[in-house]
Amino acid sequence: MRALALIPALLALALLALSPRAHAYMPPGMISKRSPYDVGQTLDRLEDLLKKNGFTVIARIDDQAIAKAGGQIVAPIQSLIVSLPGFDAALIESERATGLEVPMRILCWQDSNGSVNLTYPSPDQLAQRYNVTSQPVPVQHMDDLLGSLTDQAVKP
Repeated sequence: MRALALIPALLALALLALSPRAHAYMPPGMISKRSPYDVGQTLDRLEDLLKKNGFTVIARIDDQAIAKAGGQIVAPIQSLIVSLPGFDAALIESERATGLEVPMRILCWQDSNGSVNLTYPSPDQLAQRYNVTSQPVPVQHMDDLLGSLTDQAVKP
């Protein structure tokens, strides 16, 4: 009899586990912005803005193609690996382990609702994570610059 009482709860849990999530989990320190453009257009716009503002675009990765090669079908997703040499050098000089996260990666992805998102790690949070306190000006500059450029990239 007690087993029958558990059936509705188990069914509810199964439905929650199987239903697609409307929003992906974002760990603390990530900044995400909606874009009115598709993934390719959003990154084209951002890449142009980054280059005009002194960034080096090291790579553009088609993460959707990688997933397909691994046998998975996912919505459009691409990423840029970008470097602002002065920022990267300041962080790496202060704490070598930041080399794990710089050059930075910016992700553009379509969620299960069809919305396009531009996501990147907060430079300030990155510096805090590695206890980099000796470079407040470059960190604040990078925070402001990435904020402005990503805002422009997703502006209609």
